[in-house]
Amino acid sequence: MNGRIAALWSTLIIAAMWSAVGAQAHAEKPLYAKHATAFDPECEFETGGIYPTVSHCQPITVPSPNGERQIQIVYGKPVNVDGDRARIAHLEIKTRIGTTQLLRLPEGFEPIDLQWSPDSRAFFLNGGNGGAYWGFWTWAYFLGSGGRFEKVNVMRVVAHNMDESFPPCKASGIDSAVCNKAFKPEADHSSDYNISGIGWSSDPPGLVVMAEVPCSSSEGGIMCQVKGYVVSLPGGRILKQMSGQELKQQWQGSMAFDLRIPPPPQYGPTAQKP
Repeated sequence: MNGRIAALWSTLIIAAMWSAVGAQAHAEKPLYAKHATAFDPECEFETGGIYPTVSHCQPITVPSPNGERQIQIVYGKPVNVDGDRARIAHLEIKTRIGTTQLLRLPEGFEPIDLQWSPDSRAFFLNGGNGGAYWGFWTWAYFLGSGGRFEKVNVMRVVAHNMDESFPPCKASGIDSAVCNKAFKPEADHSSDYNISGIGWSSDPPGLVVMAEVPCSSSEGGIMCQVKGYVVSLPGGRILKQMSGQELKQQWQGSMAFDLRIPPPPQYGPTAQKP
């Protein structure tokens, strides 16, 4: 893949106002969003005897910018995962008045990014459950009227636009007759494109995401094509589109990877991009 899929808000003062539950030192390095907190979706350890104390299994605390809430990444009781013992992570969103909301993480085994919005009313998660070139996802959560965070599927609207921007069945090297019969994107498009949150835009206000056609020869002439989007929350509407070059120019500083711009897409000899 050509890379993985708002300034950094200082949390030192805010963190001091909360009871210390976990250590940021054990977080992973972000893979997608430079200013996110990254962590493993599970921690594995050797079996036998008393469960050992493993530092990276300790909770990680991510305070909101306004200090009103904090997200704790907590590793649960040991379970069997593919023959190994592991603790599976989940999220606990806590408020100053003592309420707690539990959130299960989307499926995936890649390290996960978590980043609050500047106004503390939303956050996003990046992760992956595919291979080296595909299966990377992002989920956004917005604070609803009832004081609980609700999931917003930003991938669906972005994936539909990618379908239109880079028609998969018209790409060079693809048998369009076969493709037209076989290409049936999943409802959430979770495995059709690599989609990762990058940061937060103030103008227009929304979540900045990068979408990429997997860098696989099976994608034909559109492999590695990339676009950027600003998506509204909680509406989940596209407010702004960016070419790969525009995305790099405007948001490279918020990416934890070097975004490489692919050559122009190639379509079949008789197919024209609509």
